[in-house]
Amino acid sequence: MDYLITGLPRSRTAWLANYLTVGSSFCYHEGLKNCFDIGDLRMMKKAPYTGNSDSSAVFFIDEMKTLFPDMKIVIIDRDYKDVLKSIVKEYDGPFVKYIISATKTSKEYTQKHYEHMLVNYNDINERIDEITDYCIPNQEVPEERKQMLFDLKVEVSKDSYENIGMLVRNKIKELLAYA
Repeated sequence: MDYLITGLPRSRTAWLANYLTVGSSFCYHEGLKNCFDIGDLRMMKKAPYTGNSDSSAVFFIDEMKTLFPDMKIVIIDRDYKDVLKSIVKEYDGPFVKYIISATKTSKEYTQKHYEHMLVNYNDINERIDEITDYCIPNQEVPEERKQMLFDLKVEVSKDSYENIGMLVRNKIKELLAYA
């Protein structure tokens, strides 16, 4: 992985994965759900620049930085209460508040321990060129594509909350064991 976009769920990670899949860049959305082991990420290189836009990645940040020491990190900072309001509209399964809280704690750990770019959720559109230059330098996003995506609301399906993959599911079970 060359770059990682992360933060709390419902922080436009699907939109950013779409946006950053352009030219010689491919950005997974929730790429970890395709992994049985964190090492599987090494086999996911699809383009000269390969990234992952994934809220659950904060649970694996140490392992990811060990595998990819030059990986750039962008943290999308969204208000915890806004995330809860947004996610409960779509999915109010068991332990949602705990999982969001654990993600918040892991995001704060990442901010404290790793070099990163911090972007406020409400500033994504205004800072999109900066995010692009940081993650995929020397790559141009056509203005037409940029404007088209600014007009779109990209969301994952409700089923996606159930299909989180074995690696992430096991990490959540591990976290819940300590709750």
